[in-house]
Amino acid sequence: IRTTLASANERIGVAVIGFNGMGRGHIKRLAAMQNQAQVVRLCDLDPEVRARGAAILKEVSGETAPLCSEYERVLEDKSVDAVVIATPHHWHIPIALRALQAGKDVYCEKPASHVYNEGRLVVEAARKYGRVFQHGTQTRSMGVTAEARKVLASGVLGEIRMAKAWNVQ
Repeated sequence: IRTTLASANERIGVAVIGFNGMGRGHIKRLAAMQNQAQVVRLCDLDPEVRARGAAILKEVSGETAPLCSEYERVLEDKSVDAVVIATPHHWHIPIALRALQAGKDVYCEKPASHVYNEGRLVVEAARKYGRVFQHGTQTRSMGVTAEARKVLASGVLGEIRMAKAWNVQ
């Protein structure tokens, strides 16, 4: 997404595609960035989810945005500069590729894909169309992660031979 605006009065038009999970948080954060971004479209297949997303946007920013069920309508919309993709995982890269081709910058929730080659495709598409693609790895930027990296690099833990991870939800 562009880091500089053409003028102090310009806001980046952002659409959120899919918000039955992480996307709700994206709507809240984007709606709160009123001097930098404007949610200009909300897209989800489920009409109840669309209504909840519209209510969140209205509550946080006092604004409304057109609702739709087809991401293709988002990509046709000239007011959309960037898209946030928080759909079910298997849709991440297919929508991202089409968004990049349509001239939109993309923030894509994790996982970007389930197929290794899709990662290469999205990098090539971002370069080809001169757009930005950012993959959602929020934890990577947290202070605790930076501290863990310092500890690991210091050698105080010795040679790391194995790492295990698990997720309990």
